[in-house]
Amino acid sequence: MSDFCNADKNYEWFKENLHELVKSYDNQYVVIKNENILGVYPSFDDAFNETVKNERPGSFLIQLCSLDETKTGQTFFTHRVSFA
Repeated sequence: MSDFCNADKNYEWFKENLHELVKSYDNQYVVIKNENILGVYPSFDDAFNETVKNERPGSFLIQLCSLDETKTGQTFFTHRVSFA
């Protein structure tokens, strides 16, 4: 089973657990894979750059942990992007 198949599942897990996650990680970026937190970072760039050291791009989800929907209104799922 491809890692890419879990994007929707990870996002649903994030939404279901958001209120609890915000208690610990408010306004930080969480990296999620297999419905688990892999890491927490102050910026999207930090989250991505650190996570790709050990995980394939597209196999994890990065979300801003915030109850403010104006900050979290965009969600991107991409399966075929290469970063050089």
